[in-house]
Amino acid sequence: MKWDLFISHASEDKADVARPLASLLQQHGLNVWLDEHELILGDSLRRKIDDGLAQSSWGVVILSPTFLEKEWPQAELDALLSKELNGQRVILPVWHEISATELSRKSPILASRLAVDTSKGLGAVTSAIFRAVQDGNNARASAETPIPDPVQDWWFNTTVSDLCRRLRDNPQQFYEQRVGQYSLKQFIGMGGTGGVFRATYVPFGRIVALKLFFPLESQLENITRATERAVRGLGSLRHPAIVDLLDFGYVSGLNGRTSYLAYEFVDGCSLHEWSYSIRDDDHSVRRRLNVAVEIAKALHASHNCKFTGNLGFEEYGVLHGDLKPSNILVNDKDSPKLLDFMVPDIQNLLKIHENRDTYWKKNVNGQYLYEDLRTTAFGTPGYMPPEQELDGIVTPASDIYALGMTFLRHFWPVTKRPGFDVVAVGKAKIGQGDGIENEIACLVTDMTASQPSNRIQTMQEIVERLMSIVDRLGDMQVRNNT
Repeated sequence: MKWDLFISHASEDKADVARPLASLLQQHGLNVWLDEHELILGDSLRRKIDDGLAQSSWGVVILSPTFLEKEWPQAELDALLSKELNGQRVILPVWHEISATELSRKSPILASRLAVDTSKGLGAVTSAIFRAVQDGNNARASAETPIPDPVQDWWFNTTVSDLCRRLRDNPQQFYEQRVGQYSLKQFIGMGGTGGVFRATYVPFGRIVALKLFFPLESQLENITRATERAVRGLGSLRHPAIVDLLDFGYVSGLNGRTSYLAYEFVDGCSLHEWSYSIRDDDHSVRRRLNVAVEIAKALHASHNCKFTGNLGFEEYGVLHGDLKPSNILVNDKDSPKLLDFMVPDIQNLLKIHENRDTYWKKNVNGQYLYEDLRTTAFGTPGYMPPEQELDGIVTPASDIYALGMTFLRHFWPVTKRPGFDVVAVGKAKIGQGDGIENEIACLVTDMTASQPSNRIQTMQEIVERLMSIVDRLGDMQVRNNT
């Protein structure tokens, strides 16, 4: 590494904390990256900071009320957190004029860490950082990989199929079990990759939704790392319609190793339950359209987010890969939250281990044929596009197809077309004639074309078309009322 320490701070804290702290650390023989020392006229600020983050062994983060309100320091913090995904701690928190209660509201994970407070004086802060760097470097030198947090073999001493049966038949046996610093409280549900629990973050009593991935055979254990890219992206993405990712870590037992994710706990029901619980009238059409707009905006944000990858380079975009009504929660204020963006990277790595010869014949000259819809990919039949179901290909166009199939269920009461086969691939025509229903039908048809190249290509276009339908609905209601 080029620098021992990267100092992340808000500009308001430079004169009182960052600058004198950097000077004291340099007096202790440490090589310190501080923006005003490294930037010269004409430099690219982003590139210089990316370089400093990538080539620093440790990150000193001066956490203050100002730091938590500013976008650029938060981006630096997200990048440092992404460097910790391999289990190795790199963040050294310094509290400046902030309380544990205030910090826990913004970042409960950081609030739980041992930190040094500037109220003790910058000399004490410097000594604490110097000792942490020495101890940490010695620990890194003595162990090539970190020792993961142990988990009792209640999760690892059986097969995945047996775990699924136990979760289904008697989930209470897992209650009060510990995963890292989380205590499992209630079983929420189960998917193809793991179980989801309502859990408590023990140091602060915060309620989270914790996803514990199923253990994998030893030759597939590297798949647990496949979630990391999505974690990096989502960790840097803040959107009101995407569930906040709070923590990520690895756990192990005597017979295996896996990972977990901690999300904010969302109180709501699935999009399917919400959609069929509301009355089918003119007002419900607007409610459905408003929720659809928020979902599309969230996916547009995820497809276009920027984040620092594990090599320090800026990367773009996080795909979902398993869009369906059960992965979208809606609360009592009609606000949606998207869940579970982890599928694509797991899928891409898993297919390395599969014999896919019998499936390539379904791709003929770039055209997908559909006589056999068996799947060897993560995802949900009926929502996956052909290229994902047959070849494991996940792109923005794949998410667009899955969102179109989700909209079919979401808008079904609006269209009043009994007997329509909503699962039939490439036949998503749900309206006839003029009117709002037909505009929705045309949109969904354009989203669910069999061939990826024939679909709408961006979430932005979907947002614009939905907004146009909302505007037209408003104009119609005004005319009807006058």
